[in-house]
Amino acid sequence: MRPCVALIVAALALAPAACGSEPAEDAPSAARAATPERPEIDKDKAPRALTCGDLADKQASAAVTRRAQFALAAQANVKDMSRLRVAQSIFFAMTELCKDADAGYKPAAAAVRAVERGRYVADLEAP
Repeated sequence: MRPCVALIVAALALAPAACGSEPAEDAPSAARAATPERPEIDKDKAPRALTCGDLADKQASAAVTRRAQFALAAQANVKDMSRLRVAQSIFFAMTELCKDADAGYKPAAAAVRAVERGRYVADLEAP
């Protein structure tokens, strides 16, 4: 996935909040209902448990993936980059690593290392 595609995915996920609309009271429960059952990721106890199979269905795993990428970004050792850019870079790296991997592969650790080394960097400036 190209960095600009990752940015578009993130922008679409945040669009309702950016438009000033009030989220429904049950919006978090509705989002969780559409998310695959992964309690170890839902509680952010083990964001490294995210698999390529989880990433395969972008819509169903959006909430889990977003929580995992930001939890991983908080733990990553990346200097001179915002947490948002680190999180997007980790998502980009995970999707790239999953292209040739089986559904059970857990790309988080390798993605964090790759982002820390500068191999994958999301371009938040691109349209």
